[in-house]
Amino acid sequence: MRAQEFIIENADQAAVDALLKKHGWSMGRTVNGDLAFTWQGSTYVFYGERMRINFPNGQSVSVVWGNKPDWHGRGNEFSFAQAVQRKLLTFDLPIWQALDRGQINDTQALQKFKAENERQAREAIAQGVTEGREKFNQEIMQPGFEFRQEINGVTYEVTNDQGFGPVVTVTDKNNEVIAQAGFWKHKTRPGLESLSTHVEPEWQGQGIAANMYALMRMLGANISPSTNQTDDGQAMWAKWEKQGDADHIKSMNSKRIAENIKVDPVARPLPIQKTITQPKQNVYVAPEKKSPAAVIHIKPKNVTEGKLDVDVPNEDWLQDKIDYARSKGRNSYGVPYFGSTTAHVRGTPPRVRVMRLASLPGMKDEQNNVRKADLKWLMDYMDKTGKLPPMGSNPNEEYLPYIMVAYNGEAWVNEGNHRIMAAYRLNWPDMPIEIRYFDGGERIATGTMAPGKIGLA
Repeated sequence: MRAQEFIIENADQAAVDALLKKHGWSMGRTVNGDLAFTWQGSTYVFYGERMRINFPNGQSVSVVWGNKPDWHGRGNEFSFAQAVQRKLLTFDLPIWQALDRGQINDTQALQKFKAENERQAREAIAQGVTEGREKFNQEIMQPGFEFRQEINGVTYEVTNDQGFGPVVTVTDKNNEVIAQAGFWKHKTRPGLESLSTHVEPEWQGQGIAANMYALMRMLGANISPSTNQTDDGQAMWAKWEKQGDADHIKSMNSKRIAENIKVDPVARPLPIQKTITQPKQNVYVAPEKKSPAAVIHIKPKNVTEGKLDVDVPNEDWLQDKIDYARSKGRNSYGVPYFGSTTAHVRGTPPRVRVMRLASLPGMKDEQNNVRKADLKWLMDYMDKTGKLPPMGSNPNEEYLPYIMVAYNGEAWVNEGNHRIMAAYRLNWPDMPIEIRYFDGGERIATGTMAPGKIGLA
């Protein structure tokens, strides 16, 4: 038996229990006597045919087990496949799947979750993840990683959909993307470096960029300056050096401790900016890494010469379309029904921020099924030409991503997921798209791709 295997099998149970408690694991029954466990702030309650998740923000959803052909996923109820696609279930998926298939019952599932958590805790102890001896958190590099935290009225969400590296997306109270930073493995040093860091102009100067790095450090990732910094990136790191924060960001075992947010003591974050005021205008934080294509496509606003052409014969006709689309529910990927086209762009295709497009789901879960060879080819072509690949034989006719917007305002990528991924990784600020609205989806002003949000109003 190897030394690490010995440590894993013989780790003191008290130490295992302490580590699990520190990371938010507990199990038992609710006040109503239902089996349940908590993990990282969320509570999972078992009711036999379904399971309910109560999130820290007060929201909740139900996951209904088994094949139900006459069930359409109404409201906040989802099938197992939909829950996975929407990233409501992101850990120990084989156990959830066995529960969905009826291969185990609630009690057996709970015992399996407990055993798996204890196994991971023993492994962590064997690897030296103890106080004062922090290790890089490899979990954030795994596909499907997700973490969310609200700080002073804006939401910071860390995701790693494809496994290339974590992305921090910041949204305001209207769910508008106001900042984003992408990270990947550093080329020459341990830890990560920034692929790009961007803050929308009107939100610059609020400490949001620093908070994105602080959140990553809090989650157990050290970050070193990019190997290809811009002047703004150099200035940002110089400021942190002067304040004494740079060493903490770069090192996994800095002694600097923040007081402004409560987190796991193993991950000691930088001080979080305490106040965020109203946005300021005409200030821009440049990305840390540029490509020739990024310079070609920079535009100050999402203004387009195209015009939205709306085709709704009358309100009764539209209401019938909406009612029918709603009755059809969602498919196995969680995609809503698309019926009749009610609006499309006539003229020049709109240019939309890549940061906005990168947040849209693919209609067949393409973000979790990346064709790496195709993505590499696209990045090489787009980086060299500054354009999307051609649609056909005409090199000047670009093959645009195709976005579909449903009756409820949800936007999905029908074609072009990999082109959007390539544009994001090349740091293009915006890109042209084809977009169509179905069953009145153009009327949902709160939608991610609402006409008013992409220059089509």
